[in-house]
Amino acid sequence: MNESGRTGWLRTLDATTGHVGSAPMLEPEPGLSEARDSAVSWTAAVINFDGGDAAADTVSSLKELRQPPAEVLLIDDQSTDESVSIVRSRHPDVRILPMPGHSGRPAAVRNMALRHARHRYVLLCDNDIRLTPESTTRLFAAMRSAPDIAVCSAIVVHRSDPQMVQVRAQPLHYLCWSTAIADRRLSDALARGLLPGIGCGVQLVDREAAEIAGFFDDNLAFGWMDDGDLHLRLSLFGYRVLSVPDAVAVHGRKRTVSRTYGQLHNRWYVLLSHYQLRTLIAILPALALFELLLLAQAILSRRPGSYFRALRDVWAKLPQILEQRRRIRRHRRVDDSEILCAGDLDVPRHLRDGRGLAVLQGTLSAVFRWYWYVVRRVL
Repeated sequence: MNESGRTGWLRTLDATTGHVGSAPMLEPEPGLSEARDSAVSWTAAVINFDGGDAAADTVSSLKELRQPPAEVLLIDDQSTDESVSIVRSRHPDVRILPMPGHSGRPAAVRNMALRHARHRYVLLCDNDIRLTPESTTRLFAAMRSAPDIAVCSAIVVHRSDPQMVQVRAQPLHYLCWSTAIADRRLSDALARGLLPGIGCGVQLVDREAAEIAGFFDDNLAFGWMDDGDLHLRLSLFGYRVLSVPDAVAVHGRKRTVSRTYGQLHNRWYVLLSHYQLRTLIAILPALALFELLLLAQAILSRRPGSYFRALRDVWAKLPQILEQRRRIRRHRRVDDSEILCAGDLDVPRHLRDGRGLAVLQGTLSAVFRWYWYVVRRVL
């Protein structure tokens, strides 16, 4: 995309979010530590695999921020294209860190960024993202508004329709599934303000808090909750994780890789490693019904192999799951019932407009919501 095109959609977003001139910021609460209150320098880390020209464009957008990073890293998962050489040519000041071998796991690549960043605060983002100029100012304002905030994530819109929310961190459904985004229009999300939310790839992370929580879990597959896993753990440990609606990132490419396996695998991995035993027992009937629905969906979409392979691989990781359970039990300060919710279940993007599916989704969500209302009282 040429520079005039970029300026056009950034100006459109600035008009929507109110990022014109000096925008008001959240005031830090009294009593913040001097180290956090005075944190100015920060690291931006771009997660890259075969990003092409987009990776260099992402770096350019980081340098154009009104609060730019002191350091930019490109963590490369052994790309097979020219993206690394393009970044090196256009941005020779960027520190490029290659993974030892292709991992295919965003959690492992993000951990590389966190462990090698020179600053406490690290912005993690994919290689096809452009941040609006005020986005990091807004993220830092939210981060510094209270001492227990560990992650602040942006709202992601698509370049082709920048007024509609594509991705934002959401509360986690007790069935370990995404909840539907209630405010699809960016203006509605802005009106709603800061929300607790789990899972978004564009995130400002307090590395000290992330280290206490054990960083991202390398055992998770690409697809879903590979970032939300850390967010959930931090929440269970007593930190806050927020979605910041006036920090906007523009996503430039359509995703073509299937996430079915990753969503199924990571869901059971997180259920078994993070949930309290009493929670699992209480929600077992709802879990069984939902699992039947997922199996039916896998069969109807001709992906039963992904379903059974995901369950097989989770079973093979039982030792790692048990170790994670022990770690969480040692550091837990918050019960599941205080974090999990029973909102409307999300459905794949290409199925959202189906009327019959919408009715089924609403009915099932209502049933699961009623069940949570009953069992939450005993948790």
